[in-house]
Amino acid sequence: MLGGENAALFTVTDETEGAQIYYTVDGSVPAKDSPTSTPVLSGTALSLDASKEFVLRIRAFRHNYEDSDIVEKEFSPASYVPNSMNSVL
Repeated sequence: MLGGENAALFTVTDETEGAQIYYTVDGSVPAKDSPTSTPVLSGTALSLDASKEFVLRIRAFRHNYEDSDIVEKEFSPASYVPNSMNSVL
């Protein structure tokens, strides 16, 4: 499950306890053994650069379970609000 519309800050969660989640941003299908797939823990807040359009694909895997469906979310510069830091002097 993806929570959030902004690539600068969104959350990835899985309802299956013990599942391993992998994501891609290069158009490939997420796989456990793929060099283009990045692992992420459920409940993790991610921040990705959306200065150009890309499709985030996420899939979960767990031993003795069927692989999850692939969840896709398109991000674009129009919906990208960069994270910022304010300092007080």
